[in-house]
Amino acid sequence: MEAYNSQVDKLTLLVQKHLSGAQYVRRGDFLSFEFHQILTDFEILRKEFENEGFYPFLRKEKGKNICILVRKKEIEPAKKSLLIVLFFLTFLTTTWAGYFYSFGLVKEGYIQNIWVGAFSFSFGLLLVLGSHEFGHKFISIKNEVPANGPYFIPVPPFILPLGTLGAIIKIRSPMPDKNAQVRLGVAGPLTGTFFSIIVLLIGLKLSFPVETVQMEEEALLISFGESLLFKILTFITLKVPADTNLFLHPLAFAGWVGLFVTFLNLIPVGQLDGGHIARAVLGARNHHRLSFFTCGFMCMFGLLGLVSLEQLIPGFEALPIWPGWLFWGILGFFLSSTGNPGAMNELQPLGKQEKILALVTAIIFLLTFMPVPIKMGL
Repeated sequence: MEAYNSQVDKLTLLVQKHLSGAQYVRRGDFLSFEFHQILTDFEILRKEFENEGFYPFLRKEKGKNICILVRKKEIEPAKKSLLIVLFFLTFLTTTWAGYFYSFGLVKEGYIQNIWVGAFSFSFGLLLVLGSHEFGHKFISIKNEVPANGPYFIPVPPFILPLGTLGAIIKIRSPMPDKNAQVRLGVAGPLTGTFFSIIVLLIGLKLSFPVETVQMEEEALLISFGESLLFKILTFITLKVPADTNLFLHPLAFAGWVGLFVTFLNLIPVGQLDGGHIARAVLGARNHHRLSFFTCGFMCMFGLLGLVSLEQLIPGFEALPIWPGWLFWGILGFFLSSTGNPGAMNELQPLGKQEKILALVTAIIFLLTFMPVPIKMGL
């Protein structure tokens, strides 16, 4: 008890050194202080508190400045062997998925070597997913925030046709301020979109225009949605007649997946990339409201996709809606339940550059949106 009181006294002196008018306020298990203004640069303040084993979170609550001290968690180093094993397994499962995807193309004579298709898909997808996560990692390193990974997630294709659930990095401490949090959320989608476009442009050049009648005769069972960005890239790459559709080359399919993954990550929910951006731009309360509104919206549309409104309302033409939004809505509620802790310093205003970056990602979100990403039949 004496050691605890001694630490509290030391932290109180440290707070008073950096924050004017600081007064202790009891708040559950956390040490909290009301204060008037910051007396020193936040980076100096942050490092001194972190040296004492605490993260300083600066908030505005009911018009008052609050400093909440949260004890640091021990940072476990990344196990390099695990990273290598997961990457190798994901390479195998995505190649396996590419093999399955290429099988029909070889059967119909569109590509000659099934392994070329399999490796094309795997390489393209791993490049897109890896660039996305390394974008995040670059920003975390630049802001002196420890991060482990990327951890690739392998999944057998008979469970998930893509052969992977993507990749993640583990951010081991909070971002220092709102500007850094926006840059963190933006970095992955921007780099992922850039490489997705490159992969998709090359893949579209290798893809196979097929007349719609011929596709119907071949009983194509699955077709992929087209986002506005996909339509633009197709338009500048290929001149596809109105009565013609595309069999996507495996490399083009990997680029399509990259754009879809970018959209999913930019959904403003929980701690997804879009959630980080929304938390920094809108604040805690509005981010929470937006998260649950977005999840409810996805669940509603998913249910509409499951219910045949044409049967309920005679003469009603059913809307093209993907039932899979129900799954993402439920998953979004789960992700939102854990909240988003935000950056440490939320009193610092958002910079002009970060506002522009947030706007750019909002545009990418709209450009990559697909109401029906996957459907059965043409």
